[in-house]
Amino acid sequence: MNDGSFEQSQKQKGSVEEEQLLRDMLRYIDEVPSARVKDVYQKFGVKCAFCTRIFQKYLKISPTVYIRNKRIERAKELLIETNMSVSEISAECGMDNSFLSKLFREYVGCNPLDFRRQYYREHFQE
Repeated sequence: MNDGSFEQSQKQKGSVEEEQLLRDMLRYIDEVPSARVKDVYQKFGVKCAFCTRIFQKYLKISPTVYIRNKRIERAKELLIETNMSVSEISAECGMDNSFLSKLFREYVGCNPLDFRRQYYREHFQE
């Protein structure tokens, strides 16, 4: 009599392996701020579609959106914590200046310099 326990254990094994792969991919993205989706799936020897499926399944977003979110968060940190220029921050985050500004307007609602000015106005003005 087959109660499906073998199939269930295979699914659980697959899930555990997928979750570990996702954790490894996320760690890589954190360690390499300029990483692109192509870099991620090539580093881990998986196809782009599989990488996308794993991100969608567990995070409900694509790897591209995840990477962009990480880059914007990193850029915000650098804008707040350093005196680096927007060009330097763009390079640090793995994109050119105009693309960072475009993403910033899309995700944050203003350009990077306006974000920095607004932050300092809100946190350091008496």
